[in-house]
Amino acid sequence: MDRKVLELIVNITEQKNSDALVQCLLETLSEILPANYVTLYRLDPKANIEVVASIEKAELPATVTDKKGLNEQKVVGLETSFTREGVFVEQLSDEYWCVNYSLQIGDNAMLVLSLGLTSLPSGYELLIQGFLSIYKNYHSVLLQSEKDSLTGLFNRRTFEERCRLITGALLDEMAGEDGAGSSRGLWMAIMDIDYFKRVNDQFGHLIGDEVLLMFAQCMRDFFTQGEELFRFGGEEFVVILDLDSQCAVNSRLESFRRHIESHAFPQIEHITVSIGVCYMEAHTYLPTILDRADRALYYAKENGRNQVRNYDVLLKRGEIVEASNDDNDVELF
Repeated sequence: MDRKVLELIVNITEQKNSDALVQCLLETLSEILPANYVTLYRLDPKANIEVVASIEKAELPATVTDKKGLNEQKVVGLETSFTREGVFVEQLSDEYWCVNYSLQIGDNAMLVLSLGLTSLPSGYELLIQGFLSIYKNYHSVLLQSEKDSLTGLFNRRTFEERCRLITGALLDEMAGEDGAGSSRGLWMAIMDIDYFKRVNDQFGHLIGDEVLLMFAQCMRDFFTQGEELFRFGGEEFVVILDLDSQCAVNSRLESFRRHIESHAFPQIEHITVSIGVCYMEAHTYLPTILDRADRALYYAKENGRNQVRNYDVLLKRGEIVEASNDDNDVELF
């Protein structure tokens, strides 16, 4: 085997999280293939398409003049790729091919690698398939360490890294080339199932685990792919929302609270959830953000439970007092 290929394989298996693994895969394929672009898509069971990552390294060949047609072609066949793994090839000119490789990841996700190749795809098929197999196998190993074993949501160990990536992307937007900054609003909400200890005490831990599992599934069903979901520990969960106003985030979380309140859980029938939320300022330390959301949650639980409380609103009304910086100068992990 070529020494360069071996080095690239080693580099892929040195990655410590799934986001870094995706980027490394695309950079590797971009380096070794005659590709104008390398894009990875994610498809959910409803055939919604999301761009995971993309690299474009060259202009289109002169023989491919219909750029709009090419962009449409890049997603041709993606909707039908969810049912099986395979390869979809479309020749756009004598010197240009659009190739989609679909790859099953877990039970509920399909990844599609889309390539724009300037050479005959058959000459690279074995190499591409080999790297995709390495990616798939190593991705499953990383996910086991990143996900909570019961609910399948991201675990607390992964929380800090995901938050760093999210706020880093926000900072990049704020420092945009035109200086206009970002209009995005990121919010952290901590959710705590009310009186969960009573569930364990009355029905046993097996039923308690079932409630946690179903609560996590309710989160997946309610929130979108763009919203990060975590099990923070015990009966506590975290969601990071990308919304443009305080009103929008309060409305969304209130809708989720009502969704849980009306949802029928086996054995126990119904549960409720208390939620504390705060704005994620890009330049604010993560321990401070987490403390603010937690204080809003504590206020909700101390004042009746089964409600959504916003730290910024509580602070403005004088119902809580802002913590000093000294209180937050601690390491969480």
